[in-house]
Amino acid sequence: MYGGVEGPAQTASPLHLWDVYLQAGDGHRIELPAGQAVSVALLSGGAVLNGLQELAGPETVIFTTDAGQIQLAATEDAHYLVLAGEPIKEPIAMGDPFVMNTEAELRDAYQDFRMGKL
Repeated sequence: MYGGVEGPAQTASPLHLWDVYLQAGDGHRIELPAGQAVSVALLSGGAVLNGLQELAGPETVIFTTDAGQIQLAATEDAHYLVLAGEPIKEPIAMGDPFVMNTEAELRDAYQDFRMGKL
C-alpha cells in the first residue's frame, strides 16, 4: 500500500514494491515501517539520500529494520525501486532462476526443470 492505494498482488507475506520515477530537482519521502527489511535500488540517474549520500545508478542501498524515513532528492532524472517486506528468517539457496531453502532443494529444482516438470 502506498498513499492509501493498495495494489492487486496477493503475496504469501506482506511486501511492498514501488517503481518510482523522479525528475531532476524533485524529491520523495518514504516512511519505513518497523520490522521490515527495506532497500532502494537506483536503476538509473542520480539522487541524494537523506541529504548526505550521493547515489548514481545502478546502485542499491539496504536499510535496517528500524522505523524511520528515507528522503531522496533527484540530482538528475532518476528511476528507482523501493522494496520492503517482513524478513522471512529462512535460509536461502539461490541459483538463477531458482530460489530455494537448501542446496539440495536447488539441485532438485534444476533436475525437475531439465526433465520438463517445471
